[in-house]
Amino acid sequence: MSLRAAAERVVKGGGRISHSTLLRIEQGKLQPGAAELLQLAVAYDLPPDWALDAVEAARLGIQPVSGTLQEIVERGEEHWRRGEFAQAIGCALALREIEPFGEKQRVLLQRASLDFATYCRGLGWTRLSRSLLEDLLKDPATPTLAVRGLVLAASIWRDLGSLLVANAMIEHAARLLPKGDLRSRAMVEHQRAKLLTISGRHDEAARALAVALRAYRRVRDPQNECKARVLEIGILERLGQFDAAIRAGRRAVAESKRRGFKKVEANARAELGRLLLAYEHEAEGKTELRTALSIARSTGESRLENYIREIDGESSD
Repeated sequence: MSLRAAAERVVKGGGRISHSTLLRIEQGKLQPGAAELLQLAVAYDLPPDWALDAVEAARLGIQPVSGTLQEIVERGEEHWRRGEFAQAIGCALALREIEPFGEKQRVLLQRASLDFATYCRGLGWTRLSRSLLEDLLKDPATPTLAVRGLVLAASIWRDLGSLLVANAMIEHAARLLPKGDLRSRAMVEHQRAKLLTISGRHDEAARALAVALRAYRRVRDPQNECKARVLEIGILERLGQFDAAIRAGRRAVAESKRRGFKKVEANARAELGRLLLAYEHEAEGKTELRTALSIARSTGESRLENYIREIDGESSD
């Protein structure tokens, strides 16, 4: 589409932008305002969220990424492993612009979209995470991808405060579970345990978590098993089993540290520190929170940083 045609489409859509203005924007001589950017997104048939993500990426200095699907996926995964989050987000943004050809490409793109959506959610890029996930859930290539996409969708809607939608997602995921797929079943029950905990149904949450833990052990998934152990701390606390909760917290910290799962270790230390402070073990609790905060900073876990500061602030009050 020419710049003149784009300007005409903006005008037809109720906006006001001239061909000369578009030319200056394209040449980098003029920065478009928010309204102009959204009007241009509509003119080029792009979702408005894409424009908002592009603005945020530019603000943070994230560079555009190009290449084949395989190159972008490999580069992005390497950036995630190294903790190079700005570059990794650039790769996630690039995934949305790829049109796969053939079934192998479609499956690769969907798997990568699910992985990158998970990473983006952890970094607080919820809008980008949802966008990647929505593309996947429109036409999942396999039942396993559908189930895992629904599990992530449930966690996002849980964070957004809509338990009704989150529960609907996880129940649908359970119905779609392929027979014998223990890893996906563990993920479904793990997420179900989180939702039941929020709903105050702690006995049911404990049963769901026990199923998840057994499945994680059977498929030898120590990282997710450690994550489930972190959730166990709060469930035991809410069941009134305070000593057992502290023991579970110490086990979760020790195991995640031994295996080098830094993000999980930070979460485990934050929960253990919170629990110790609540039951008057202030010195040990403060130590755990300080260590958790240090790890969270080094791994880019901004949400966890805020959570730790909130706990520590409450204890100082």
